[in-house]
Amino acid sequence: MRTIFIWGCLLAVLIVPCMSDIYMHFPPGSNNRLNGAGEAVTNANRLFDSQNNGKAGYNVGDKQSDNPGDNIPESRQLPMEFYMSGCHADAKTEVEIMWTNQHGTGPKTNDRVETQVILQYMCQAYPDEMFTDVNKELDVNDYEYHTIRNGQSASTQSSGYGNPESNYISKELGLHEPYHYYEAYYRRERNKGLFTADQQLHGDPTIYTRQNPGGGKRGFEIPEERDYYPYWGPTPWRDIAIMVSNNHTEKLIKEHVKSSEYGRKYMCIMPSKLADHTDCPYTNEGVVAEECVAKHITEETCEAAGGRWTKFITNYLERTAGVLSTCYNVGDMKLARGLPYEPHKISQGSDDKVQYVLQHKPPDVIYAPSTVVNHNGMNMEGTFSSYKWKVPCFPSNTTQRCVLRIRYNITTDDVPRDFNASNNQDVTNNPKTKAVDNQTDLQLALNTAQVGRTFQDRSHVIILKPRNRLPLEYQHSNIYYIGGMGKRGNIVQAYPAMEYRFNPERFSVTTNDVLCFAWSGSNNNPQHYAGQGTAGTDRTNVCWVMEGCSSLKPAACSSLPLEVVDHVDHFDAEELNLHLNTGCFTSTNEALDSQLNNAPASCNPPCFRITEPGEYCYMSTRNNNFSNRRHMGQITVSEP
Repeated sequence: MRTIFIWGCLLAVLIVPCMSDIYMHFPPGSNNRLNGAGEAVTNANRLFDSQNNGKAGYNVGDKQSDNPGDNIPESRQLPMEFYMSGCHADAKTEVEIMWTNQHGTGPKTNDRVETQVILQYMCQAYPDEMFTDVNKELDVNDYEYHTIRNGQSASTQSSGYGNPESNYISKELGLHEPYHYYEAYYRRERNKGLFTADQQLHGDPTIYTRQNPGGGKRGFEIPEERDYYPYWGPTPWRDIAIMVSNNHTEKLIKEHVKSSEYGRKYMCIMPSKLADHTDCPYTNEGVVAEECVAKHITEETCEAAGGRWTKFITNYLERTAGVLSTCYNVGDMKLARGLPYEPHKISQGSDDKVQYVLQHKPPDVIYAPSTVVNHNGMNMEGTFSSYKWKVPCFPSNTTQRCVLRIRYNITTDDVPRDFNASNNQDVTNNPKTKAVDNQTDLQLALNTAQVGRTFQDRSHVIILKPRNRLPLEYQHSNIYYIGGMGKRGNIVQAYPAMEYRFNPERFSVTTNDVLCFAWSGSNNNPQHYAGQGTAGTDRTNVCWVMEGCSSLKPAACSSLPLEVVDHVDHFDAEELNLHLNTGCFTSTNEALDSQLNNAPASCNPPCFRITEPGEYCYMSTRNNNFSNRRHMGQITVSEP
């Protein structure tokens, strides 16, 4: 258990005494919003602990045009959809994740703060046969208790210890981490070697940390896991990228992700009815589980108590079960043998058989974009901070329900990385310092729960869909996404979210590449926020502008020379051009309103290939007045 006392203190306490928020803008971060019309989030404890400004976040995508109110059925929600990458290295799908943060990142601010930005995701197989409706309309009854979901209202899932999961979990409420994950870690002791300053932690389980001394519950997130990276216990999160601010941390993190033990985490497993061990929880069938997680966090104490120190593989994409072994050494595909971690089970997967799993590739370890301290906006290069995510390949071609997570760790020299429990008295709440006369007291604002701090944001549910839905000739193409993003309101009203824009705004591809638009909008934004069309609504469309990117008044939308790549049975080039122009309006019973009021707020239109080289400008026609600025983009196309 060496990682507990080294990595737990090395890289977990890299966080600052201020509201140092981080906001995901594409795909849109929820900041715990569902569909509320208030300026602030309705329930900041719904799914996770963001520590962000409550005014942040975007409502869940709505596929209709009228206002459903604060509650929104899952069947009405429209998750953003992205094609998976192909398993070969030359068949990538790229989604540019974009965010802003308030208090500095990257090497150019390392003299002020030390930071990491950590991108992660969690996925869950959700095959088409899960749908009971022939039209694949979602019904919450199709869900399992642990299915990743946004929920239909802003309430938080309830919990209790020992009783069946079915006693607590509502399929109508949102859920990211599963119930049994939280329950397992509630049984497990926190790491008492960590720096906690003068904070009085109210208990021994992992829900009590320096940042969460009272053990407050946010969804089924584990506070200790949230606050510390890399974490020493297994989690359902897969690392995408770790972005650092200095050479020393870069070296440590690279050593970590290149280690043979990366993605291997341990838990103490004990049978029920063992002395000094609380009985395991009840299953949904009403019987006590045969084995479950014990409190012990070291091999020595686990085995001394009669437990089994169990190693899990956490960084895997899919279990092979003997089916996927042909993918070995194709592109990034690597096999490993062990126990796959299954956080939705009472046993956490300890009762599974040892088997081969398809590993997730190690995360990128790079420098974070340098941003200005005390400024939530563009980075020092004059662009928004972003990371080009190569969407993973799931070789079974099974649709995945996923959530993206961005974490922001920040600290100052007041809490150096080697602080541990022996340093608890070195920093106190709100100390005083002296003026130059050595007599006058000056009050300092310092909260030891926030010296060394973690912030985060998460997306709403996104869908990763298999490439076998595409015509064979495009299954090995590169696929790039352009996102319609932002929310209704002028810059002050929308802040710290953003006004409307496309991401990326300027993009270069070849005639062989596939392009896809995707946008997510709401019909229930605050009614008084500035904008065009029906109050409270978001709308996006794509109008190709022959007059160039500086024009806001094209005589007419031009037709793009394109070839439709998916949904080819329903669209040809002319029909797709019109579909993009109309913001995905499909009704045959009424005409499109010129301000798109009766078009859907969200859409995943068909992908396409631009067949002729050139520079192509486009705009969203509704969102370009001087309260909402310019909603435009440009695509440059060349020969391969």
